Amino acid sequence: MRLDITVFTNLQEVTKDYPYTFKAYNQPDFSAWCTAFDGYYTGAKVFNFNLSYPTYNRFRKKLSRLANYEAVEAWHDPDKYRNRFFFKQVNYSDFEGCLDFTTAEQLYNEYLRFWPAAVLEWNDPYLEIYLKFLHAFKFAAEHKGVVLYN
Repeated sequence: MRLDITVFTNLQEVTKDYPYTFKAYNQPDFSAWCTAFDGYYTGAKVFNFNLSYPTYNRFRKKLSRLANYEAVEAWHDPDKYRNRFFFKQVNYSDFEGCLDFTTAEQLYNEYLRFWPAAVLEWNDPYLEIYLKFLHAFKFAAEHKGVVLYN
């Protein structure tokens, strides 16, 4: 099983009876990370990649360590880590939901800030994954899109 990460832009809301491209869905625990969209949409798929679930979870752990905390601790006590870098991704669902362009912009800026450290500390495949997320968040932020986890 794999996690698909897809960026959609040029979004138009439609009814569920209309042929839609995706449903903007967020689990209640993460609803603040996709406030711009709720419902059924058509849109242009501009970027996509996938990861195995174990690889994605290892990536999130490495991402939190890059910002000097442990993902497992953030998962168990999210209120304590809410303001840490990458928290909105580290503590996000690993199987379904979407991040709107506001959240994508925040994450994009965090990825840019930590890029030099990632280059020094990481090797492939994690550096490649880092770049893919950087690009996904950039596309969504710049084009008022969403990053869909599915």
